[in-house]
Amino acid sequence: PGDLKATFHNVEHHKSHVASAFFVSGFEEAACLSIDGFGDFASTMRAVGRDRTIEVLDRVEFPHSAGLYYTAITQFLGFPKYGEEWKMMGLAPYGKPAYVEQLRRVIAPAKGGKFRLNLDYFVHHSEGVEMTWDEGTPQLGRVWSKKLEELLGPARDPEDPDFFGKWADIAHSAQVVYEEIFFHVVGGLYARTKIPRLALAGGCALN
Repeated sequence: PGDLKATFHNVEHHKSHVASAFFVSGFEEAACLSIDGFGDFASTMRAVGRDRTIEVLDRVEFPHSAGLYYTAITQFLGFPKYGEEWKMMGLAPYGKPAYVEQLRRVIAPAKGGKFRLNLDYFVHHSEGVEMTWDEGTPQLGRVWSKKLEELLGPARDPEDPDFFGKWADIAHSAQVVYEEIFFHVVGGLYARTKIPRLALAGGCALN
């Protein structure tokens, strides 16, 4: 409306995540991590919160994303709808770490507590990913490349009633590798700040 007198402030995606965690934490000082898919072309932000300020230390930027890795394996497991990562997270405890070595080829730690995707297994950077709305529900196009089937075998058919066996093993292995990356990022943040208090935000902080 034309009579609205509010002042608008544009806040970077991951800064808003960090603020949502740190400013309600009760900490006077904390190491801060926001990690998810993408927002404003970054997937991860590390920062330090002090009193009422946030100092950004670094970012992991497009096309590298732990959230996109998690989404890719979720889709591969036959859960194609936007936001179904919780299904892979729930399936993971029923499996075994049978595919850890394979999945370490898909995402790997990098210097300084960062990480990199092996882009051969993804299409988001080269072909783009379509997002559409179906009766108010977002639909995300496939983010993984056919090379992932060369690594893990054919993807699960979403109509397949079997969730366990191989599929639980892939989910478990994907979770193991994700947690390796996550704690590499957190460890790098601690090495840099030496602050023993951590404020976490972003979708991957849940995973």
